[in-house]
Amino acid sequence: FMLDRIGSEKARATTIVEYQPKSSFPEHEHVGGEEFLVLSGTFKDQFGAFPAGTYVRNPVGSKHAPWVDEDGCTIFVKLLQMSETGEATKPLYVDFSSKEKSTVTDY
Repeated sequence: FMLDRIGSEKARATTIVEYQPKSSFPEHEHVGGEEFLVLSGTFKDQFGAFPAGTYVRNPVGSKHAPWVDEDGCTIFVKLLQMSETGEATKPLYVDFSSKEKSTVTDY
């Protein structure tokens, strides 16, 4: 479900993406970065498994090959909105799924 889009093929976009159970996406590069919040299910890639309630920031130039298992997955995602310099130049994972506290991993 496209919420906002500026551009054509490679565009600045804000989208809600629904991955069907047992689906995958080929490895791709985020030329303008990517940020997403897992709304339901568990998003997986070669860097980890991210359950509902996890915020992920993939910086400019990052690559990954996501997949989901039987539970499927829905994410709220923003693409191509990052600068190549500044605070968002490293991956960041924040797990808000625990009501006790959030877990932050910044590489």
